[in-house]
Amino acid sequence: MGRRVPRRRVLKPGSSKLPSSLLQIQGDVDLVRLKVFADTIGGCTIAGRRMNPSQSSAPRVAATELFFEFARLTLHSFGGALFWSRRMLVERRGWLTEQEFVETLALAQLLPGANGVNLAVLVGYRFAGLTGAAAALAGFVGAPLVIVIAIGVAYQQFGTVPAVKSALAGMSSVAVALLIATAARLSSVLQRRWRPWLFALLAFAGVGVMRWPLLIVVAVLAPFAIAIAWKGRL
Repeated sequence: MGRRVPRRRVLKPGSSKLPSSLLQIQGDVDLVRLKVFADTIGGCTIAGRRMNPSQSSAPRVAATELFFEFARLTLHSFGGALFWSRRMLVERRGWLTEQEFVETLALAQLLPGANGVNLAVLVGYRFAGLTGAAAALAGFVGAPLVIVIAIGVAYQQFGTVPAVKSALAGMSSVAVALLIATAARLSSVLQRRWRPWLFALLAFAGVGVMRWPLLIVVAVLAPFAIAIAWKGRL
């Protein structure tokens, strides 16, 4: 008699009786597929928690750091806080890029209230939530409030002195120069096309030359600018 050939075991479709090594490989493949799917929809799954990749790379700033930085900003921001805010946020600390600063500033200008206060609240909320927004606001308005009250009392006493008037006129010139320098730096983020400059010139003419209200100028120009940018022509 010849040798008896063992019968090969054929698994039926749908059968789960696979060797443990194949089951392990199948589990690894499913895990890889799940990770690729999670990355595709804009997040990654870690220990059952969904994390945004942009949040992992975003710098974390403590509320106390926000408070002291904005307090320091307002204590030496002679001539307006806009110039010094950009220098602190973009150049010195690197918390925002040039483009992010312009976008945040644009939103701060559209909101009711002072531009500097709105900017501080937006930046504080971005990096530390509500606590950061409160800390940035307290740092921005705390020390200047005391100083302005003291200066107001002194101005009531010595505002008519010729030397004081000359000093205030010189400080006004410095403030205008700082504002022009800031506008020149912010214009660098505009694309090298004629349409963004056209809208900038129209806004300047409406607000600076014609003295129209800012909300009216924005209400007229913003829909056209958004429509053109949406089509990718701006």
